[in-house]
Amino acid sequence: MRPVILLVEDRADDRYLMRWLLSHFDAEICEAHNGRMALDAMREARPCLVVLDLGLPDMDGVELLRHLRGLPDCGEIPIVVVTARALPEERRLAMAVGCNAYLAKPVDPGTLRAVVEALLEPVKVDS
Repeated sequence: MRPVILLVEDRADDRYLMRWLLSHFDAEICEAHNGRMALDAMREARPCLVVLDLGLPDMDGVELLRHLRGLPDCGEIPIVVVTARALPEERRLAMAVGCNAYLAKPVDPGTLRAVVEALLEPVKVDS
């Protein structure tokens, strides 16, 4: 069974780009366009990794990050924030709330690939 990556991004063009970048991994990509969809997808799809934009229309990304970390059996799932909010304060807050990596947009494809590979490696070992 292929691992599932949950992509949480409200902008269609950014979803398209991120989906393309993540397609290099042997994983199913599940998409959520807002916080509510992300919470539902987290329960249904059971992803092994989340790629999260902080600028969502219905819920602040940091608030969503707190919700995700509070879900049963979701506390250890790696979360990569990919956001245009490149302020040091935002990064510190997201890291304190529980993201595993924080990347600024426009994201460097090589950096994203290295981060995702590193976070997916334990999944391969455990499978």
